[in-house]
Amino acid sequence: MPRRVKGSKKGEEQEIASERIKILFDLAEKAAISKKIPLADRYVKQARSIGMRYTVRIPKEYRSRICKYCYAYLFPGITSRTRINSNKHRVEVECLRCKRAIFFPYIREIKAKRRKKFSKVATLFFQKEPE
Repeated sequence: MPRRVKGSKKGEEQEIASERIKILFDLAEKAAISKKIPLADRYVKQARSIGMRYTVRIPKEYRSRICKYCYAYLFPGITSRTRINSNKHRVEVECLRCKRAIFFPYIREIKAKRRKKFSKVATLFFQKEPE
């Protein structure tokens, strides 16, 4: 039985794993566009297994494209229905496979818009008049 090499390559492995996850999600998107949904789901399954094996988190932009319940690739119009609920300040995504809804709040965007609006008012209000 060969000896284990000293020194950890964990950081390098995690970088490679995160690159592979990004590549697999890009391939899943291309497969979903060309209506190959089972292939897109397989790419998502592989990306999740790589993430679990190397303890790498899937980035938020990609995580929002996976159903939390059945792990299907969510592609608007084909495998999911996307709606905006402005009363509750959230985006509602319904998986068409398991019929469950996933909610993504957009409070941050509303707060940023308010801050921007307030900063414009504050600069106009507190400007010194020319003497």
